[in-house]
Amino acid sequence: MITLDGTNTESALETGASSLTFSRTTGSGSNTGIVVEVACYGNNRATSGVTFNGDALTLLKQNDGNNVNISIWFRPTPDV
Repeated sequence: MITLDGTNTESALETGASSLTFSRTTGSGSNTGIVVEVACYGNNRATSGVTFNGDALTLLKQNDGNNVNISIWFRPTPDV
């Protein structure tokens, strides 16, 4: 069973932004995970990495096309 404990929507609209940081409180327990979706528009739009509490997430899927790059990242049982 999958339970969603919340969402965040953050953006960096300024031209040339190279990073984005935001806070997120997650639930604790066993069999947890965090999923992050990133959408970047324009030139130089590929996402090179995502971290949570300093731990790297794993790239699950990346699609580049129509002037947008969308990537989905996952980390099982993140430190909270």
